[in-house]
Amino acid sequence: DGIVPAFAMKAAGAIRQNSGRIVSRFGKNLDAAYLSHRVLLPEPEDAEVFMLENFVSYMRNILAIGRVDNLTLGDKPIESWIRQNEALLSRTIVNGDAEYKLELEDTIELSKNGFHNNLHQILESKKSKMARPYKDASKEASLKAISIFDSESITAVDSSMELSILSVFRRTYKDVVDIHEIPYLTQGTIIYSKVKDQFLLCITPKCDTVRIDFSKKFSFAILDEVDGKSFDMVIPLNPFVEQHKKEICEIKKDEVILSIMDDMILHDGKINDKTLNDTLKRLLSANYGDYIHLSTSPKFYTLEHIIFESDEKGRVPSSKICDDLIEFWDQDFNEYIWIGDLHDLNTISRVANLITNLNRTGNDEVEWLRRQYQ
Repeated sequence: DGIVPAFAMKAAGAIRQNSGRIVSRFGKNLDAAYLSHRVLLPEPEDAEVFMLENFVSYMRNILAIGRVDNLTLGDKPIESWIRQNEALLSRTIVNGDAEYKLELEDTIELSKNGFHNNLHQILESKKSKMARPYKDASKEASLKAISIFDSESITAVDSSMELSILSVFRRTYKDVVDIHEIPYLTQGTIIYSKVKDQFLLCITPKCDTVRIDFSKKFSFAILDEVDGKSFDMVIPLNPFVEQHKKEICEIKKDEVILSIMDDMILHDGKINDKTLNDTLKRLLSANYGDYIHLSTSPKFYTLEHIIFESDEKGRVPSSKICDDLIEFWDQDFNEYIWIGDLHDLNTISRVANLITNLNRTGNDEVEWLRRQYQ
């Protein structure tokens, strides 16, 4: 009952159907090779990850050969889904005071071929007064036009946030169901510092997060919370993080109210510092939804460095307190709530941006020449 569920079921079925092929590919004739590879490595445990990566790569190959993506996510299933959900979809584009409800065939056309050129052409022919903002599909108007997929059950924006989380995270606190799945601190781990009310991304190289003798200093990039601004990550709002943030908000409100009272006493009942009123209004209107938008700080000098102690396995373990609450504790007994672990490539990309920023060099040159490549 859905495009994506059909894709997941088809993919799982393809793997089941090819189980014999998989076992043959990873046959016992490789046992000696695996053991040889393992004993020759400086750290034998690395051989386990090596085999896992090879297995995942082969799974991807099987799915690609079976055209699972095209058969379940391509034009035919898209058209079928749009027709089945015709009555549920908004199909409405809104721009300021103007709006237009797409015809069914136009909705199918856009779903198959995308907004680039097509959306502007459709609006130009059907409601020309609305068309101009959609000429460049990279602009905000086209981004907002995904509202054509809104339904009573979920908006396209909320659905996009869920897909963003799926594409960025290997797993989050919602995915841990078994005691054996409890996470360790590693590169790509995102935690929330209760002391600093701050989200942190571990950027310490993976090889330095294992085989720790007793304790180790981990490095973290700060993830700034942004509201209504540019963001590069969406995370699910952990209920325990939300609870802690509300407690902090109440404390700040009390502090601001006391500051306002002091200000009024000093200025004959009038508020001299207008910023206090603005701060109080912001705190009173604080609202937490299901998601938090974050932006990775590119500044190397803002990195946080925190010492954690290892267990007998040489890794920094977490503790599952209850459902949705998994915590780390640093050497000074400060508490951190585990949010999730990013996909490796996503983490590498963010670390690369930090390194690029570190290596920036200034270069004086002729202004005319500089503007030729700006």
